[in-house]
Amino acid sequence: MERRLDNMGAIIKRNIKKYFMDKTNVFFSLLSVILVFFIVAVFLGKSISDGLKGWVIEDKSKSAREIMNLWMISTTTTIGCITVSLGASSFMVEDIESKAYKDIYASPVNKSSIIIGNAISIYAVTVIMSTVSFIISFVYALCFGAKFLSFLQIVEVIGLILVSSLIGSSFSFLIVYFIKKHNVFAAINALIGSIAGFIIGGYSTMESLPDALQWIIKCFPASHANVLFRQTLVSPAIDRLISDPTHIEQFKKIMGCFYKFNDYQMQWYVNFIIVAGTSLLLYSIAFGVQFTKKIKN
Repeated sequence: MERRLDNMGAIIKRNIKKYFMDKTNVFFSLLSVILVFFIVAVFLGKSISDGLKGWVIEDKSKSAREIMNLWMISTTTTIGCITVSLGASSFMVEDIESKAYKDIYASPVNKSSIIIGNAISIYAVTVIMSTVSFIISFVYALCFGAKFLSFLQIVEVIGLILVSSLIGSSFSFLIVYFIKKHNVFAAINALIGSIAGFIIGGYSTMESLPDALQWIIKCFPASHANVLFRQTLVSPAIDRLISDPTHIEQFKKIMGCFYKFNDYQMQWYVNFIIVAGTSLLLYSIAFGVQFTKKIKN
């Protein structure tokens, strides 16, 4: 058992080192996060903030900007959990394309150690880079007047990054196993990076979207991770800054802090179950496929 853990640790260390040594891969895995950050901060931020000014208390511009920045942080952190995991899984494609996987599986390392080690590698990199993305975004928000998070909020954010990273990591771990060529991987990576902001409702407030598009977004588990981040970061700011208490729930709905299906308002634990349950399902499929498939010589 101890030797198996040592072998798994070596696999994890190799994969993580391989990711961070490829500076181009690191940059492109964060590119969609950077793009969303600038799109929201530079182009959409002012228009959305202007729409918020009628709702907030004195110092309307500053209050609206604070809510907008926290909303943006929720979006960029969620996107990071999706797109970084794809970049972190590139070593699997490289190993297949270069036939290095045959040498790895021919080594004394147990097959289960390799497979589990690969999964942990992707997850670990996703957590690390999503945390970095959050810190950078929050420092930006602080520069524009955002309040420091409470201890409870910090704990919740850490927990949400850990849970949300599962959804991206499990998805990447599953689909990348079937990709044999790096150019195909690059195309899929670019596609998902391009649409990630749309499928989590990160480019506009939910209420400004057509009903059909709102339903489509709600069907993507990753968007529920975004809701959880908004409940932790945006909701407390709304409670503090909205001038009319009777409009707080309506405003939270506009900002996508919770989902409603007809008259049913989804509670936070339902969003959590969707994220965790989907991750578990994807991991189960991925492990089932990889453990049962024989390696061709």
